[in-house]
Amino acid sequence: YKTEEIARMLEKCDQRGKIIILLIASSGIRQGSIASLKINHLEKIQDIYQIIVYKNTLQQYITFCSHECASAIDDYLNYRKRYGEKIVPATPLIREQFDKRFPYREARHLTTIAIARMIYFAINDAGIREKQNIVKGQKKIQHEVMQSHGLRKYFETQVILGGMDLFHAELLMGYKTGLTLKSYVKLTPMQMLEEYLKVVDNLTINPANRLHREVEHYKVKASQFDTLRTEIEQLKEMINSR
Repeated sequence: YKTEEIARMLEKCDQRGKIIILLIASSGIRQGSIASLKINHLEKIQDIYQIIVYKNTLQQYITFCSHECASAIDDYLNYRKRYGEKIVPATPLIREQFDKRFPYREARHLTTIAIARMIYFAINDAGIREKQNIVKGQKKIQHEVMQSHGLRKYFETQVILGGMDLFHAELLMGYKTGLTLKSYVKLTPMQMLEEYLKVVDNLTINPANRLHREVEHYKVKASQFDTLRTEIEQLKEMINSR
């Protein structure tokens, strides 16, 4: 998918759908792993979330999501809290449809099938693919099976275009084969975060969010320049006073 196509998908989604699409596109997470995510699988670091995927299993690994995705997650959780849901560490990150009339009903994880349907309808409602009515027993055509893989492929493409090497890209996508299997290098979460932050702007979908990130980047650069200029002026004064 192109960035513009994912932006069109997001326009057709509710809060949960936006999080699902942004999670896959900005973290490389598999569609099937989203359903089991809980609040305590996420940790806020520098305005983004570190995500532990398949926590407490042999497949466990760490990845990260964009500022844009983190903001969508925060908005969704704040909405649930605002209408009375008690959010605890074991609470599902994405739950079955939240009914604000009955906020105290036990939150149940959104199913993998429901997640797949949300992605399917977002793609088709955005006009990216023509909706196909699958007849029972009829073999699915390839693009129906690979609909979420395109979002993972988007992640891989964007981080590599941003300068990340394939080794780090595969680590963030949870691959257990290829370069990650052959390597004896064990990176810390902070080392992985450092690599992710170098390319996170490439994973921002909304043009307004992308522009905001660029403005903030240049503000930091300007502040660093001002600090350096002040230090130079102070050095000049010290030299002249001697």
